[in-house]
Amino acid sequence: MKNLVLFVLLMSSVCTQASVVGELSRMPVSDTTSAAFRMIGQIENFCTGTMISPRLVLTAAHCVYDQGAKSWMPVTKFTPARSEGYEPYGSANVEMIHVPQTYLQGDDTQDIAILVLKEPIGLKTGWLKIGWDLQGFVSHTSILGGYKAAGTITGYPGDKSQGSMWIAACDFYVPNVLPLLPQYSCDTFGGMSGSAIIVAGPQGESLIVGVHTKGHQVFNSGVLLTRGNKEFLQQVMAAYPL
Repeated sequence: MKNLVLFVLLMSSVCTQASVVGELSRMPVSDTTSAAFRMIGQIENFCTGTMISPRLVLTAAHCVYDQGAKSWMPVTKFTPARSEGYEPYGSANVEMIHVPQTYLQGDDTQDIAILVLKEPIGLKTGWLKIGWDLQGFVSHTSILGGYKAAGTITGYPGDKSQGSMWIAACDFYVPNVLPLLPQYSCDTFGGMSGSAIIVAGPQGESLIVGVHTKGHQVFNSGVLLTRGNKEFLQQVMAAYPL
């Protein structure tokens, strides 16, 4: 199945600063325990994360570290598949947090973080694979070039009911210039920071290719899991083997 958006809609019974570009593209997730969504969860009450192994959660670095204040955020738990007051798998405590050293020094292009959980709650929820090096993207045929892929962002927007999960589908565009920051019109809102950017891989499988980090008036943006981000993630994941 090559169209990830269609796959997610069929599987789900879908009834940060970030911005709502067009209200119609966001839809509530009615069954957060379905195979497409149960590995996505809420970090405390203010960010989103996604399981990438039994104990590891991928999110945005600004969800755990305040660059301006140079201080760590009070992040102690992760609740997968949360649906307002419903917590089907309970919560897992955070044991450790990994953030790229360059982000701590002010580099927003490495706005990613990994939470290490005390309990392997991912054995209950499952986890998503990471697509390295623009897997799932195709060459963009416009005069600007670059790369393009259809995909989704799912998380916990702060302008909706507390703890409710919402999905947005759109095209993701990656300019052919460094640092390869994706741009998209998926509707997001504060609370969806850290949400995984998910596209369909070569075999139709769901792959995480980036993390949602910022909102703008015209488009939203995030970071890709390539180059320095790829090296950081692979080093941390190697330290916590399956």
